[in-house]
Amino acid sequence: MRALASLQVAQPDDGALVISDFTIWGVDGSTVTEGDFSLEGNTLVVNTDKHFAIRTADQTIYSPDSGNDAGRHTNPTSTRLRIPEGQTAHITLAGVGISADDALDIQPGAVCHLVLADGSRNSFYTAGNESAIHNPTGATLTIDDEVANKDSNGGLITPENGAIPRDLTLADGRTVKKGDPLSTMDSDDPGHLLALVKGGGNSSPLGGHNYETGGALTINGGIIAAYNAGAAGGGTNCAAGIGGGGSADGTSIDEWITINGGRVDADVYKTGYGHGAGIGGGNAAHTGNIRINGGYTISTGGSHGSGFGAGCEAANSMGYQIVITGGTLIPSTIETPYSGCGDIGAPGVDITITGGSVGNGRPGKPFNFVGSAHNEDGEKLRMVEVDLTGDVGEHTYALTEWELLVGNAPLPLRRPRRVRQGAPVPLASRETRHGKRDLRGVHLRGHRQRRCERQPQVHHAEAPLPPCRRPGRQQGAALRRLRSSRFL
Repeated sequence: MRALASLQVAQPDDGALVISDFTIWGVDGSTVTEGDFSLEGNTLVVNTDKHFAIRTADQTIYSPDSGNDAGRHTNPTSTRLRIPEGQTAHITLAGVGISADDALDIQPGAVCHLVLADGSRNSFYTAGNESAIHNPTGATLTIDDEVANKDSNGGLITPENGAIPRDLTLADGRTVKKGDPLSTMDSDDPGHLLALVKGGGNSSPLGGHNYETGGALTINGGIIAAYNAGAAGGGTNCAAGIGGGGSADGTSIDEWITINGGRVDADVYKTGYGHGAGIGGGNAAHTGNIRINGGYTISTGGSHGSGFGAGCEAANSMGYQIVITGGTLIPSTIETPYSGCGDIGAPGVDITITGGSVGNGRPGKPFNFVGSAHNEDGEKLRMVEVDLTGDVGEHTYALTEWELLVGNAPLPLRRPRRVRQGAPVPLASRETRHGKRDLRGVHLRGHRQRRCERQPQVHHAEAPLPPCRRPGRQQGAALRRLRSSRFL
């Protein structure tokens, strides 16, 4: 098991406090004092709404080849953080490693805004039976990178149809236009956040305890991983990666899990077992309400759980909603779907897809919706894959403009987040009263940007491409396409 060298991220100022194993300093014009915190045993309690940054001493992390320990700190503190009931906290994580039950404990009635400092690595880990980041029903958690999803007046930017809702100036002074991709508000060097459970696995890494419903969560940016690597066996590993604990709902009927940006990886199959969904509910429970407006999300359920939605033996989730308006979602249920499970959904849940792309995390296997999947007009949806691998070559690209034509008429489907090598772009196509409708033409217009390049070359192309077809279809079953693109 190798460790990576310490990373250079935001540094404390001259007025920084040292409390237990934490170094704490004010940001955004705030100045913090020791009176803003209390140390109760092995718990640092936050008693202020001032904006502050926090870090732990040793920034060495396990390398990517370290199995389920990859990304966590090698020498974390055992002192956890708590946001008590009634408190609102604004915390910039600038390299925090904690190993403890409920390493970050957001109590019901508390509100926590986390900013992941650029280039930082942050890990919350437990080898016990509680959560890594405890965010139960009644609590509210927002996670963002250093490019705040706020306008110049400090107002939150709420996506509209999977995109920027209006012409505005961001908090950092940049201007954006109505319809611009939400990735416009992503940092170029986003911080990382790992929530890892390696105990019994019946508490969600980012959500509720066993038998405890998950709370409200909004992800606006950053690179977030929530892994349930709990013990494999009957009666264990029953929680969702993000959402409900074992036998608990993803959210209450009035709360939402919302992803507007960043990259999210939720996985409960790290030990080759699991009963929960990647994002959603634990076993024998409801999905909760989930909305994807942007970002790139991978959601892997357990051997008995849905990829995205509910766990095994799912409860009827009538009254709950799954809404996808943009971005890219790759859900998968590892084995042949368990009764009441699938790639997305749960019995009775309402699934509305108006944009973005929904990938098949089980290549070569049929994609499964469970519940009612439809567009904004109530028309039933099915999956169609558009193969663009001839265009993207060996690279992964962000997609910033997108136009889809059916026949010669535009289909108002909002853009996926990115296109990657070897992967088709899956789209939810409606079924009409005349039967299943083929996509007769695909017109892709847009920017493809390699994330690794700071000053990419610009190319322009306008040319017909070879026909693309649905997987398994032969010559004549055409999905014809024309590309007119400006590529970065």
